[in-house]
Amino acid sequence: MFLNAEQAEIPMKLVFQLSTELSGDPERVARIQALTKDCSRPSMGHKGTYGLYNSEEWWDNIKKGSMPSQYVSGVIQVLGHAGQESRDTNSFVLLLDDGSTRFDSIYCNNRRDIEFFRVGCRVDVFSVFDPPKITRPVVPGLERSKILIEMAVSTMPVASIIDGSNDS
Repeated sequence: MFLNAEQAEIPMKLVFQLSTELSGDPERVARIQALTKDCSRPSMGHKGTYGLYNSEEWWDNIKKGSMPSQYVSGVIQVLGHAGQESRDTNSFVLLLDDGSTRFDSIYCNNRRDIEFFRVGCRVDVFSVFDPPKITRPVVPGLERSKILIEMAVSTMPVASIIDGSNDS
């Protein structure tokens, strides 16, 4: 576990762990690993610099901090819908401590946990960057592939916790 929801200064719930998702989808893991190994597809898959996706070596490199990573925390300002399929809430705008905003998608291992995503709630996100086989330095950001590892959300809006009220 990378986000320690039990140790947070406010009540948090860990709603997504990649390890949990992948344990239920071994075919997905096999397809991703096969692309890494497939030399006939030089523009598809990861380089394997930190080990094969979801392998013990890959997870060990994340735990040791060898793989580039990113921790982001902020407060949900807006909930919304991205995409053309269902109209369910599936994304949010996060206000970061530095005043900037970030658009992100909602990820939950248990669909019922989506109820925790409310305006005013804090979200913590831990991701890693695994380089793809081919890099496109012309397009910033494509030189590394971002992979969500964990997501946690506060169990109540932060404003309620800070000012002692519970308006949720």
